[in-house]
This record gives sequence, C-alpha cells and structure tokens, in this order.
Amino acid sequence: MTINIIDLSNILVNGENFGAVADAIANNPGLASDIQTALQEWWTKQQQSFNDEKEQMIAGQQQAIIEAIANANTQSAAQIAEYQAQIAALTQELESLKNPPTLAIDWANFRLGMLNNEAYQRLAIAIIGSSNQGNWTITTLQNVVAMDSPRVDLLIRFWNAALLLTPIGLEPNSTEVDLWAEIARQANVPISFESSGIMIRS
Repeated sequence: MTINIIDLSNILVNGENFGAVADAIANNPGLASDIQTALQEWWTKQQQSFNDEKEQMIAGQQQAIIEAIANANTQSAAQIAEYQAQIAALTQELESLKNPPTLAIDWANFRLGMLNNEAYQRLAIAIIGSSNQGNWTITTLQNVVAMDSPRVDLLIRFWNAALLLTPIGLEPNSTEVDLWAEIARQANVPISFESSGIMIRS
C-alpha cells in the first residue's frame, strides 16, 4: 500500500484521493496507523524544507554583511562593529536551527492535566461504555499515560485509536482540542492536535 500526502487536504492511497487527512483517518480506521506514520514523515519533511530555506536565507545575509565590511573603507569603526554584531546574531540563529535545544518533557504535569481534563473524562466514559473494544482501548491508553516516561508513538497510537471509537455526536469541539494542545505545550510533549482531536507528532 502506498500513501502519499500532498497536503493536509489531499491524501492519496494507492493513487486514489481520500480527501483531507483527518477525514481519511475518521472514515478508514483500518488505515489510521499507516496514515499517521505517513503524516509524521510528511511533517518531518516540511520542517526540514523550512529549515533548509531559512539556513540559505541566513547564509545569504551573512555573506552580504561580510561583503559590506570588506568594502567599508569609508565606514566608521562603529558601523563595522554593528556589522560584526549582526553576523554574530545570524550565526547564533543558524546554529539554533542546526542544533535546536531539547526541552525536558514534563510527563507528570501532562498526565495530571489530561487525566483531570473534563473533555477527556467525558470521552473516556462514552468510549468505555460503547463497546468492549472501547473499554480495552481506553484502559490501554491510560496505562500508557501512567508510565513514568511514556513512548510518544504509543501515546499517539492509542489516543487516536480511542478517539476513532467516540460515539457519534460526542466528538470533541475546537475549544476542548485547543485545551489539550495547551496542556501538551506546557509539558513540552512533542505532539499537536488536528481540529478533530487526532494527535500527531510535532
């Protein structure tokens, strides 16, 4: 099976357009895991492309300043010092792109925030009551979250598996999804959410 994500509104599965990524996942639960994997790869490529373009832009700015300094025979020492300060700032920005700082994940606060979240509790109760599969999936998800240092890929897999079992009419709204995203952001967990509540790696 070949999955090709053109953008978030167009996903091809074996050459057939399945529409938006979120719709493809919701309408084809059997493909959810494969689509999530393809989506993570797509996001990684998009971020790398952005970084490459920014690195080229910064390198061009650096070169322009170096040339300005080389032709600065008539410029003051203060102006040359300003050029040098600009080069130092650009060099630091370029280094941060190549070696971004890694923030420690605060799993304790993430766990506390999510498990005590009213929207999550509402969905969990509804999914558990919907079927034996729902009960097993929520139990497994909570076991993953309860780990001292959960694996992000497992968290994403079981979160999305549970979300796809949400009874019709009880889906999370945008305010609830935004709150989940904020809980993850504050805890430095490398995930984000689509508008439907689907979790992706960021």
